[in-house]
Amino acid sequence: MLLVVAVIASTFIVYVDFQLREVAKAFAKSAVKTALINATNRSCERIMNEASVSYGDLAVISRNEKGLATSVEINTVAANRLKAQLTNEIAKELSLISTQTFSIPLSAAFGIYYSSFKTPTLCYTVHITTTVTSDFKSNFYSAGINQVLHQIVLNVGLESDLAMLSDKTENRCSTNFLIAQTVIVGAVPEAFTEVINAADEVVGDIFDFGAESVP
Repeated sequence: MLLVVAVIASTFIVYVDFQLREVAKAFAKSAVKTALINATNRSCERIMNEASVSYGDLAVISRNEKGLATSVEINTVAANRLKAQLTNEIAKELSLISTQTFSIPLSAAFGIYYSSFKTPTLCYTVHITTTVTSDFKSNFYSAGINQVLHQIVLNVGLESDLAMLSDKTENRCSTNFLIAQTVIVGAVPEAFTEVINAADEVVGDIFDFGAESVP
């Protein structure tokens, strides 16, 4: 009798373990992603508070004789220095996260994720190795008539190898940080024209508000 019970128990454990392997990978990716992004956020917030970087430190706006903006040039030396500082700090923070523990409800082995009663949970530990990459990106958005919002954003990519049980899973995630921004003002027209419909004879749908047509 005891042998039968032991066989049934062993079969049940093997079945549950097999069923939870794929579920565990999904839970592991989510847990690791949350931990890595939170650590990255802490690192960037700390460095940005210490560095006190402004838009003028990273970009130079060229203007004409009337004081209107004509071009934007990124200060590559300052940008690369800040990028290296942020990347190194993030890498140091992430090196402290070598493992991540998470729990999975036992009911997930049977395809049940939501229930009206509390089910037992199984704890898993995943080992993590992470590589950090980063790059600056400029975003331009319309901020009104002849006004452009220029944002300098740091894109951080996190590539991890997750070792759990006998499996190895790759996990990729990314996050963005707004480093600096400003509104660039250009020339403002003296008149405006509103087009109501985009038909073939567009001229007939233009309502003139003081603008002069240019041949």
